Amino acid sequence: MEKNLKNDTNLVSENNIQRCFNGDCSGKARERKEEQREIVTAHNEALHQIAKEISELKTILHQKSEHFQNQSTATEQKLWEVGLQINTSALAMQVLRRLIEDIQTSFKFLNLTLADVHSAAEDRNNKYTGVFLKQREDITNLWDHWYNTSATVVTIQQQQSNLEQEIKGEVKLLNNITNDLRLKDWEHSVALRNITLVQGPPGPKGEKGDKGVKGDQGVEGVHGLRGFPGAKGEVGQQGHPGNPGQKGSKGIPGIVTIASN
Repeated sequence: MEKNLKNDTNLVSENNIQRCFNGDCSGKARERKEEQREIVTAHNEALHQIAKEISELKTILHQKSEHFQNQSTATEQKLWEVGLQINTSALAMQVLRRLIEDIQTSFKFLNLTLADVHSAAEDRNNKYTGVFLKQREDITNLWDHWYNTSATVVTIQQQQSNLEQEIKGEVKLLNNITNDLRLKDWEHSVALRNITLVQGPPGPKGEKGDKGVKGDQGVEGVHGLRGFPGAKGEVGQQGHPGNPGQKGSKGIPGIVTIASN
């Protein structure tokens, strides 16, 4: 811009000199000088304004440069933090991958263990099922035996009642016979006493005779009256459980799925 201003000034000077040679350098020379002075002043002001704007642009450029430098530093810091986070995340992913592999291995062993437990449970179930069926059969037999025994006890009680009635009748008959025998014995005693009085006094006491043969066992006495009812007894034992229901159908074994890496 300063170069253009110098060119304009030189051009004006040359024009003025040319006009002076042409005889036109009289009163107009002053006007030309004034115009030239005004042009120079305007150019100087323009130069000052341009210099001021250049200074302001330098200041702004310096500020922008500092801001860009700060931004560059912040960006580098952010990039470093992001890189650190990426490295940390990569390490965490490796640890997580190893942990997942360990968990998958544990699931495999757990699956094998569950299969063994399921097989052992089936064996135990089959074994205990046979034992349970045997016990069930034994309980059924015991129940039948108890029922038969109860029926036998009822029959024996009925027979005992009938026998007691027969014995009572026989005892009554024996009592009547005993009373008759006692009456006959009394009559015989009276008759013998009368005969003794007629025959005279008895003779001397004879020698003690031999021990007689043991007599037959006497008849059982009559049963006494029925006693008062006793106190209420304790609650009996719980009865036998009912027959178990039918065995349900075997379920489908579960499957443990492990997601592959």
